[in-house]
Amino acid sequence: MEQPPLSQRIRRLEKELGADLFDRGGGQVQLTPAGHVLMREAPELLRAHQRMRTLVRRAAETDPANPPRPWSSLY
Repeated sequence: MEQPPLSQRIRRLEKELGADLFDRGGGQVQLTPAGHVLMREAPELLRAHQRMRTLVRRAAETDPANPPRPWSSLY
């Protein structure tokens, strides 16, 4: 039987990160220490990713003669 899509994505993420995010033993599912780190850090990473996408799209739509200066706002 194939795993549901969400379970497959979680397994791929665990493989990519090189760490189990959930303890699946004993009929219960609990976050591992690595899972807690991911849960703590994920919101900031997602915000940074969205900001990057916005800046890149904005730069792509800008007049090449007058480009924005996104680097100064990042530091």
